[in-house]
Amino acid sequence: MEWIILLTVVAAIGGIVTVVVFFRKTELRRMDYAYREKNFAGILPNKLQAYERMSLYLERIMPANMVPREVPKVTTNAELHTLLLNTIRQEYEHNMAMQVYVSPSSWDKIVKAKNEVIDTITEETKLVEPQHAATELAIQICGAAPKKCDFYIKRALESLKLDVLSCFARK
Repeated sequence: MEWIILLTVVAAIGGIVTVVVFFRKTELRRMDYAYREKNFAGILPNKLQAYERMSLYLERIMPANMVPREVPKVTTNAELHTLLLNTIRQEYEHNMAMQVYVSPSSWDKIVKAKNEVIDTITEETKLVEPQHAATELAIQICGAAPKKCDFYIKRALESLKLDVLSCFARK
């Protein structure tokens, strides 16, 4: 009979401990969720701005968009080559801080796209005379870009879009 009382007391204490542990874990989960919600609300606008800025950067360095914008500013192929590379690098440096908000995978694709545009411009510059009219290099770059670097830009843009969608996905 005494062992039944002892067993009942142990079971009661065990039940109380289980209930307390369960409620404590539930409270910790609730507090963690509230903390994450607060942080998410503060970070989300910065993340979205980073995605917007990086998307704009990629659109701006796309040769079909960049070359027509820059050609009127120069007269020779050599000047256009220098101006295009400086424009790409300056805009990249201006947006470099955005990498803290962008996924590492997307950032790698952005860097790859930038490097492919620079490589394409440099390769096409070798095919023209430096002192000839800048329109010659412009035509050369715009003809080669769809085959050489536009793929990388579009891939980086797609990655950014997926990142933005993941910001709103339920976890």
